Amino acid sequence: MVLMDSLCENLNKAGVYADSFDTSLIRFFSPKGQKKPILVSLYKLTKKLPYGKRFFERHFLHRLIMYLIKDYDIIDVQSLFKPMYGYLVPKFKEKGKKVKVHIWGSDFYKNLPQWVIWQVKVYDKADIIQMATEQMKNDFIDRFPQYEHKVRTGVFGNQQLDNLTKFRQHPEKQDLSFIRGDYQDKLIVTCGYNARSRHQHLKMIEALDKLPHEILESIFVIFPMTYLRENNYLKQVEDALKNVRFSYVMINDYMTENQLMSLRAMTDLYINIIESDALSSSTQEHLFCGNVVIVGDWLPYSIFEDNGLFYIKTSLEQLYHNIFYALTHMEELKKKSAENPARLYRITSWESAIPKFKEIYEEMLN
Repeated sequence: MVLMDSLCENLNKAGVYADSFDTSLIRFFSPKGQKKPILVSLYKLTKKLPYGKRFFERHFLHRLIMYLIKDYDIIDVQSLFKPMYGYLVPKFKEKGKKVKVHIWGSDFYKNLPQWVIWQVKVYDKADIIQMATEQMKNDFIDRFPQYEHKVRTGVFGNQQLDNLTKFRQHPEKQDLSFIRGDYQDKLIVTCGYNARSRHQHLKMIEALDKLPHEILESIFVIFPMTYLRENNYLKQVEDALKNVRFSYVMINDYMTENQLMSLRAMTDLYINIIESDALSSSTQEHLFCGNVVIVGDWLPYSIFEDNGLFYIKTSLEQLYHNIFYALTHMEELKKKSAENPARLYRITSWESAIPKFKEIYEEMLN
């Protein structure tokens, strides 16, 4: 997981020795070249067999994790989407380890009743519970007031901000020729950032298709659908796009790093009305590029507003009107968005984020 790699690399630069283990990919990462355990190599052999991955996870994954933790003072569990943590975290504590759990937006805002049963076991045993923003912290405490004394806030850094800073210094690298369609001399509208139904593409399509003819002639709409694809939902989106009056493309193939940064840098209007989220990296990157951004007014993005970033909040009922307003006031809104890059960097660059992680770890050890 690139995010965990970045976290470990930046922690090591700050004097905190940290390695990561991805329990989905069975991948061990060490910025300082720590040798990976032999069981990780065993997984590469078993996953080639029929049901090999399932067999490994059932019989070896717990043992591998318990073996891995022996050399570390703090175990930082990132994202509680696997029930096994309800079993493992108490085991970590039995081994005398300090445990921090970092709750992601999907863990909390998309929480299912059956998840809560084992997540509470984790919260009971954890020394610290970390989440991105004060707004998420308040929402968490409203639901779980008994854990208020354990809660700390601290955002993840976003390595793409540094990558985009360098990339935008070279306009010749910005190129959308990998997509099919006549986007030249048009305003580029990007809708969502993956293919999940939670992005509510159908509502965006409906709103866009209501726009006056002269506006529709001036826009090119991009639907990034490269990952988390739901086949039935994808078919619904394809059907909805068959008779629209605007030019569009669905991106179905994974994008290279340059292609992804080109999409961010060359977008004019970005729309994110995902049903639930904590602090979307994609939304951050569009804000960082100075794009005009429309987000659902139910999303917990108050950290942006509190730090002076400009963006447009919308309800579903007002989505059409806000899209219309953005597209007819683009130059004015781009000027209002011009300070977003500097303000966002002060919040979510690794340079800004790492000191908080280090502070929390030091608190746990003292």
